[in-house]
Amino acid sequence: MEYKFYIQSKYGEIDNVLDEMIEKMESMKLTNDELNKALTNLTKEKEQLSQETGVLLLLRFLLYDFY
Repeated sequence: MEYKFYIQSKYGEIDNVLDEMIEKMESMKLTNDELNKALTNLTKEKEQLSQETGVLLLLRFLLYDFY
């Protein structure tokens, strides 16, 4: 009888730990989604800055030609 109670309590503990792990994994998934969005935004900003830098370098080159 004691073994049955012990086994049931251990299964209950394992079940609780699994529930906690699932919750943590779901919250980590949301965090990964947020990180992916941030990475996408940073990539877009980097591309925009590269284009703006290219335009500024071209303008600088053209202005030095005139002076």
